[in-house]
Amino acid sequence: GSTTRRSGGAPGIGSTTRRSGGTPGWQEVSEVRLFDASGNNVASQATYGSLLSGADSSRLANVYNGAVWPSDPFLVWNGGTSQFGGKVLFTMTFNSAVDIRSGRLETTNDESMGNNCHIEASTDGSTWKDLLTPANGALQIKYLAESNLLYPSSVTAAACSASPSSSPSSSSCGYKHYRLIGSTTRRSGGTPGWQEVSEVRLFDASGNNVASQATYGSLLSGADSSRLANVYNGAVWPSDPFLVWNGGTSQFGGKVLFTMTF
Repeated sequence: GSTTRRSGGAPGIGSTTRRSGGTPGWQEVSEVRLFDASGNNVASQATYGSLLSGADSSRLANVYNGAVWPSDPFLVWNGGTSQFGGKVLFTMTFNSAVDIRSGRLETTNDESMGNNCHIEASTDGSTWKDLLTPANGALQIKYLAESNLLYPSSVTAAACSASPSSSPSSSSCGYKHYRLIGSTTRRSGGTPGWQEVSEVRLFDASGNNVASQATYGSLLSGADSSRLANVYNGAVWPSDPFLVWNGGTSQFGGKVLFTMTF
């Protein structure tokens, strides 16, 4: 299968089986497309490397140039699964976390690619997990020499799920930058006269409060900066002084109260 990393890099893993049974004799990779949560193909944003020996390194850039066989030369490994099956074909490394939800690998035919290549994800480059596979429906293989047959026939986007061991900065679907925006309305109607923030809690996919792991800054003028650390110290009003802005929504409504950076 193919392997990719969502957070910092991704390797492609060679197939070991075929749709029609048996094993593939080659791995022919014409194009790889990696789609984020917005449906954008981000494959070209990665840095490609660690090419498995046996393929022409001059063709590595062809797998993300938007052109496909037969007009574009593809990467190819031969020698059967003992040479490439279950091995990393190449890696794709991103500068920061990328939320990849689905992908497509374009090849020639079943005999020359097989059907269980996949994309793996890692937050640290050491521990990997399957992310996009034909089995879970998140990786679709397009067989260009088989009348553009798609396998599987439909795509099921991978769920956004961070590794339990990952931090927010390396989450497979997280963001590094967060900010709190001031209110403009009240539950009972009208507008608030103040913004009083006693505590902020941010929960990751495992239910852990990670608010204290952030760096806080860009405090909107009007509040006492010495109280900024109080919003993540675990203590609350009335025992703990809170951040407060007054003057009504013209002073804070829809504005950034403070930022949280991981």
